[in-house]
Amino acid sequence: MNNDYVSARLASPPEDIHLIVASGNSIRFGVYFDEATKKSLVRCDRCQKFLVLGATRSTSKLIHHREEKDCEKRAERLRRKELLPKHSMACLICSDVPSKLK
Repeated sequence: MNNDYVSARLASPPEDIHLIVASGNSIRFGVYFDEATKKSLVRCDRCQKFLVLGATRSTSKLIHHREEKDCEKRAERLRRKELLPKHSMACLICSDVPSKLK
């Protein structure tokens, strides 16, 4: 996850932008606001990276980002992290169980 905007919070009042994808479906994105930088942001639904929104709220930067290899690589890393638990069942059964779990 991109930590460049650690103070980013959903905008208040809530604000959305919509992205129409190739299939014709619309994806709704919440707009975030970063207090430290005073920038409006949107978070990529694939890799969770924050992208700066311009004053016109154009989705072109988001469209371009979602097509990049770096986005797919970050998304794949996130998927692998979420699928692999910190302690597998094999670990719980074996003698290598972490002491705080015994």
